[in-house]
Amino acid sequence: MQILKISLPLQYINNLKQKEIMTTQFTNSGSNYKTTKLIIKGNVWSVLVVSGTCNYVSILKVTNNPYRSCGKQFKNFDAAQENYKCVEMKTALLKLETNLI
Repeated sequence: MQILKISLPLQYINNLKQKEIMTTQFTNSGSNYKTTKLIIKGNVWSVLVVSGTCNYVSILKVTNNPYRSCGKQFKNFDAAQENYKCVEMKTALLKLETNLI
């Protein structure tokens, strides 16, 4: 399996307006990968949704820290929504799940 990594400089992401959202989508090994960058309460979040051969949702807070973690991985959107208390994050995840974003 070949993993493609698509990234943008953090300064570009930080310059996004509050309502701007970036989405990248590609297919590899029978799975569809959709990455969405969201700005919620001044923080930039990267949400990766994988569907097809394997299904999961991965959420990562984008920072300048070179030792950042891989983020949190969930089996589905329901598990991801249960993990977050922030109403804006839950709303964004619901919009992603229903393809409104």
